[in-house]
Amino acid sequence: MDTIKKQFLIIFLYGGLGALAACQSSPPIRQYTLLNSLEHSLYNAKGASDNALKALKADVKKQGNSREGLERIKRSEQLKQRTAALLGEIEKVKDILVKNAGGGLDPKTHMPKQPLNTNKVRQIMKKEAPVLSKRLNAFTLFITVEFKDLTLPRFDNLGDGIDGYTFYETFFKGANLVEALSALTQREAVALRYESEVMKKMGAGDLSADLKFDKLDPIKQFFGEVKVDIEQEKYAKTYSSHFYQPWDRPLSTFSIDVDNASYANVRRFLGYNMRPPVDAVRIEEMINYFDYDYPQPQSINNRKTAPFSINTEYGDCPWNPAHKLLHIGLQGKKLKDEQAVPSNLVFLLDVSGSMDAVDKLPLLKDSFEILLDQLKGAKTTVAMVVYAGAAGLVLPPTPVSQKKKIMEAIKNLDAGGSTSGGEGIALAYKVAQQAFIKGGNNRIILATDGDFNVGPSSDEALLELIREKRKTGVFLTCLGFGTGNLNDSMMEKVSNAGNGNYFYIDQLNEAKKVLAQSLAGTLYTIAKDVKIQVEFNPAFVKSYRLIGYDNRVLKDKDFSNDKVDAGELGAGHTVTALYEIVPQTINEATGTVDIPLKYQKVNQLDSAALSGNELVTVKLRYKQPDGEQSKLLQQIVKNRVQAQTTNRFRFSAAVAAFGMRLRNSPHAQISYDKIHQLARGALGRDQQGHRKEFMGMVYQMISQ
Repeated sequence: MDTIKKQFLIIFLYGGLGALAACQSSPPIRQYTLLNSLEHSLYNAKGASDNALKALKADVKKQGNSREGLERIKRSEQLKQRTAALLGEIEKVKDILVKNAGGGLDPKTHMPKQPLNTNKVRQIMKKEAPVLSKRLNAFTLFITVEFKDLTLPRFDNLGDGIDGYTFYETFFKGANLVEALSALTQREAVALRYESEVMKKMGAGDLSADLKFDKLDPIKQFFGEVKVDIEQEKYAKTYSSHFYQPWDRPLSTFSIDVDNASYANVRRFLGYNMRPPVDAVRIEEMINYFDYDYPQPQSINNRKTAPFSINTEYGDCPWNPAHKLLHIGLQGKKLKDEQAVPSNLVFLLDVSGSMDAVDKLPLLKDSFEILLDQLKGAKTTVAMVVYAGAAGLVLPPTPVSQKKKIMEAIKNLDAGGSTSGGEGIALAYKVAQQAFIKGGNNRIILATDGDFNVGPSSDEALLELIREKRKTGVFLTCLGFGTGNLNDSMMEKVSNAGNGNYFYIDQLNEAKKVLAQSLAGTLYTIAKDVKIQVEFNPAFVKSYRLIGYDNRVLKDKDFSNDKVDAGELGAGHTVTALYEIVPQTINEATGTVDIPLKYQKVNQLDSAALSGNELVTVKLRYKQPDGEQSKLLQQIVKNRVQAQTTNRFRFSAAVAAFGMRLRNSPHAQISYDKIHQLARGALGRDQQGHRKEFMGMVYQMISQ
């Protein structure tokens, strides 16, 4: 944390409650400001304390080094040693937090990379807070006993909580990283305040002017409770699926969905210690946030392969032992660097007044800098369109080799005005068409909070505009930013209409995942209008339900209708779908009915239903990115339950169960503890740590 302090002094811009009050519009800004102020105050107080001891020694020497004076120096040095030891212990805890909960320091901001991390803070401080509390109280006791001969004010225990709550509960339960660091720094300031009172009695002077924010009141009073105004955020209403019988509905048809915005959004709510709204939880997007590393598509007899492989698995259902789970996974073909075609990218950036928050336009700028670092190719260009009241072209198509010029245009963006999304989208498509690369990757990347509130911006008008423009061969990626007025519903609809994908960027690490680690999947479409249709065999399936994809269900007849739009699959992307199945027994599948009918036979099985031990037939249709005629693939899944399922099967089931619990699904008869155990046993390689992060989110719900 010493490095942090030095950098705080360099970048320190605000001080005192006046600056704090000026930044009330954004919780992260308020938190950064307070932490800066605390660290700045602490640094000055330490220096003042050292100078006070020097002044005391000089004064005693001037008075002839009397025995009484030397005793005062000895006691003061003893006190400073104890204070330094305590502050050292606190600094160790802060270092642990920054390294393990904050992801280390960002080299640009010199702040923790994950300032709003809550889950890891909870885990670390549950362990560290009780030990630290004892040491803080021991320091208070030391001062009270060792200096009882001095007329000192009453010192409250440094390690106590407030209003009957423990030290951990008062300062760290539900706190994010910045709040936790601020609370610990505040404890250091209070310790120095106590030292100051003693040193003042020793004749060393008053340090009060160098101490700020050191009161014992909970640190939360400076932050206020961070809450997301759910009423101002917009989510499309969704209804969870029910069980259907194959006799009545033998087919289940839906569009794939590679969006994962819902997962990052759920993480944001949990980071604010809030339960997400039910409609913010789209289970398929939570499942598809993770890479399941399915096998790559393989060619057979040198024939051209499909752009993805189909993978299935059938096993026991973790939340209902009488049921089974059918796991269907698609693996998009990964592109090698030399296979990447030139890109014609148009950045469509919302710079309206609603984007004036630290987790909006500033995060947007940092995110696009990450993207620029990944872009290559002599023919790849970037153009930039902004909109706020009116739309404008701020950067014509520019080769990515001119990165400095592109970054300069991004850095010069300022937020202000109201939003006219329709004009911006129309201009972006116009620019993309003018720079169109035949056979290349032509794409608009829209970054906004979705707050379209001025001009002809009704949902249907915008969607109709985008549906018409997608015929030009330009794809659309949507990146959502911000808290408080996020229009999630509109963002999802816009990306679907534009043959694109939708991601929510809640932190810089998410930007790295979407725009660096998974860039090929984000930018390069390898198959469009991908539809899945599953036919269930009533001989072995009594009933079934699709988990998630609630707003992606298609009519059965639209599976073969190439005019009906569906989802796109990016290079290297995976798509996973789960069906919960109630198995059928042979006796139940004989076709007998309670009431005989005169005019028809019901529930009568075809011979194929029993002859091949087939559970389901999975059919897929897809088009090439520049094609208009779909191709058909199909795969049979046998009625064979796997005794030992894979990590990908179990982990996807854990994510599905977590999503169902958050949606209050009556089907989720499983505790958060069990979900945590299921995920822990299926971590696999987890090179990026995303699965461990998920476990932290589940653990947070256990702790509530």
